[in-house]
Parts: sequence; C-alpha cells; structure tokens
Amino acid sequence: MTTSLLRRAAAATAGLAAVLSTVAVAAPASAEVFGHTDPARDVTAIDGPRPGVTNGDIRGVRFEHARRNVTLRATFRDLAREGAGLQQYVFVETPVTSYQFLVVAGPGGWRGEFIPFGDDAGCGGTEFKLDYGRDVFTLSLPRGCVGNPQWVKVGLATVTGFAQEGSEQVLVDDALQRGFAFNQETITLSPRLSRAGGSYTG
Repeated sequence: MTTSLLRRAAAATAGLAAVLSTVAVAAPASAEVFGHTDPARDVTAIDGPRPGVTNGDIRGVRFEHARRNVTLRATFRDLAREGAGLQQYVFVETPVTSYQFLVVAGPGGWRGEFIPFGDDAGCGGTEFKLDYGRDVFTLSLPRGCVGNPQWVKVGLATVTGFAQEGSEQVLVDDALQRGFAFNQETITLSPRLSRAGGSYTG
C-alpha cells in the first residue's frame, strides 16, 4: 500500500517542491514561532476544487524552531482512517539546502510511517502522531535532522487518496494557501523561523 500510494501521489504532484513560494504577507526577517489559519473547504483535485471533502482539509498549522527541534502541529476538519490512505508532506528549507519528509498512513498501517528523502542522519529522534480522534497531526524533527540551521522555512501539504470506481483519486491541501495549484508545482513556505526570535501569525 505505502509504495503504490506514494508513487501514484508523487506522479500526480510531480515536482511538488521544484519551485518554492513564500507566504504573501508581510513578515519579520526571523521568527521562532509561526501560526496560520488555512481556509476551510479548499481540498483540491487535479481537475479542480473538492469543497465537500473534509478528510485532509487543513484548518490551521503551527511551526516552531526551538533549541533542539523543529516542530509542526496541524489541525484538520477531519483526519480519518478511510480510503486508500493519506500522506503528510513536509518541506523544510534552510540557509544551506532543503529537506523533504513524508508521513504515510493507510490500510494496515494507519499509525503511519516516517519517510525521509535522502540522507536520514540525525533523524533518529523524530516523533510524530496522527491523532484521528482529535483530527491533529504533530511532528517533531531533531535539529540535526535538518543540519542544525540558524533558520528554517517550513511547509506542509496533505495528500489523501481514495478508491473511486476502481481508480484512485488524489486530493491535496496546502497548509499555507487556498487549496493547491497542481500546475504551479509548488508548496508554500512559512517565513524564516530562527532559533531566537519572537512569534508571527499569518
């Protein structure tokens, strides 16, 4: 399940992080904590919006760059064990490079599996939870997992898939913009979050 779902979702969202986009609001040069409220009813399929879909519809996120960890908390209209599965796609940009991570869950493995792209050195202390009862996803990455940077930018997109007349429909919600534009091949990133900053809400 994990491999096939991952491949189909990856094909549908090819080049998801090829072009980076920042939040289109005024922001300080650095901040330790970033919070954002995402519009409801903005889950998107390749052929257009799906306002009736609640599963995977992000309502808000909170990113924090702390002394030892980079943490993420996302709340949803609904986070359900249904269909072919779901993916939490996390993108972290640093002054030196960028990192991509997946938490994949589905039939037979709804607790989820953490999958780092590329070198996973320093990621041994990673913790995550898919709380289906409270509709919450949390992730804590050790700073060593992203190179112990001075600052990070963080983005999240939730990908859900469900069987529909023998095929799989892929749906996406970008946490920091309305829906997701498949043709722009981008995921929206937070402002810079430094280890010693204040807070910012967008």
